[in-house]
Amino acid sequence: MIDARLGFAPELGRGLFILSRSVGILAPAWEPFRQGGRIEGPMPPSIPYADSGPAQRSLPS
Repeated sequence: MIDARLGFAPELGRGLFILSRSVGILAPAWEPFRQGGRIEGPMPPSIPYADSGPAQRSLPS
């Protein structure tokens, strides 16, 4: 059975929905990546980013 409005079988509805949503989710991350910048999260520019991870340590060679 084909859905006359879209031309796709109804069984493909979920896959088409996921495909269309994934494009909308990936597009904002693709733009800075393509321009060579850092992919930033939802943190506003007024809050500076600082790495507060563990201190650097020496490793045996």
